[in-house]
Amino acid sequence: MMIQVRTLPFWRVAHPLSEGEVPCGPYRYLVAARQALAVHGEAAEWGHGRRIVAMLEALADTHSEDVDHPSPWREGLATTRRPVLPGEYSGFPGYGALVHWFEGWLPQLDEAGFLLYRYDVPVGRMRTSRGGRQSLAVLESLEPAGVSQLPPETARA
Repeated sequence: MMIQVRTLPFWRVAHPLSEGEVPCGPYRYLVAARQALAVHGEAAEWGHGRRIVAMLEALADTHSEDVDHPSPWREGLATTRRPVLPGEYSGFPGYGALVHWFEGWLPQLDEAGFLLYRYDVPVGRMRTSRGGRQSLAVLESLEPAGVSQLPPETARA
């Protein structure tokens, strides 16, 4: 008898060249790209140098606590009792939420080599914000159910 594990879709934008088991999303990748640039300069293995750092800094500045891009804490997803834990990754419970979050940035992220990842996450390893805009999931030991190019800016779901 096979036990069926109930899963939920979890969508992320991440870079395949990031170190670690789970590819980094844009905000975490920015930290790594800054470090690589400081150590290796323009010849960094990442191949993007100052250009990707400037683009990701602009993205982070734009998404810094505005109404459409609240932090996990403002969304009630993380609290002092239940903070974002090591091994939890930010993402979205639906494709449409991901496209909306990165609206205006998809072409630049695509050009920088970021990809669209979809995971099927067991229910107990994912939590979603009150508004349903964001999710946190434990992704260790999970293979992506799908990896593809980022959608064109006009793609909506």
